[in-house]
Amino acid sequence: MNWFGYTARATIVFPMLVLAACSQSRGDAVPADLSDHAGQHIAQAAEESGDLPLAGQLYAQAAANPTNAAAQFHYADALVRGGDDVGAARDLLEGPLATVSDSLPPRDGLGSIFVVTGQPALTLTEYDAVLAARPDDMRALVSKGVALNLLGRHGEAQALYRKVLALAPGDPAILKDAALSMLLAGHPREAEQVVAPLWSQDIAPRIRAGVGAVLAANGDMDGARQIAGSQATDE
Repeated sequence: MNWFGYTARATIVFPMLVLAACSQSRGDAVPADLSDHAGQHIAQAAEESGDLPLAGQLYAQAAANPTNAAAQFHYADALVRGGDDVGAARDLLEGPLATVSDSLPPRDGLGSIFVVTGQPALTLTEYDAVLAARPDDMRALVSKGVALNLLGRHGEAQALYRKVLALAPGDPAILKDAALSMLLAGHPREAEQVVAPLWSQDIAPRIRAGVGAVLAANGDMDGARQIAGSQATDE
């Protein structure tokens, strides 16, 4: 890392560490006099380090400014990722839609919320708006694929997965999603061929679980048990 990059990151991480230490040692709330800009930088550093509660507090403080659509988006995302109030997250994102110059971030966030809450038709509306402006947005493509699968439109979902795989060849998570979509469409053999490259790879437990489901659907119970066993070992 060059000197400038190191210095820039240090100016963000150091105050975040001090802030975290103070809040943990005294149980105080985060300082109320942080500027929106500084607060969001520290919140992003906290989020990257895995401290979602601290990130949520800081985003909440910045989101109190009704004109700060970016902070509202990040705060809503933190609420959903932390398993907190999804309804409050939705309200935060729907509010700015009519007033912000760039509606794509809140639409992206709303699409994620509608996936989590099982509202695929609303998910499609939001991600179609995102993809109209950013056709190669991988997050939007994958999330729209999830919504299409929930609606039973597996062929359309698989077309999106193929597009994502052209952008990120061999991505294990996308291969798993594409295979499960084929499985839902009643094509277990094709699904098995899609995940075949993953059998010998060191993949995340949730991806192994999907591979195991594909193997079980093809009658390979030994292979499915082996995948499940390796998942249990890691967890």
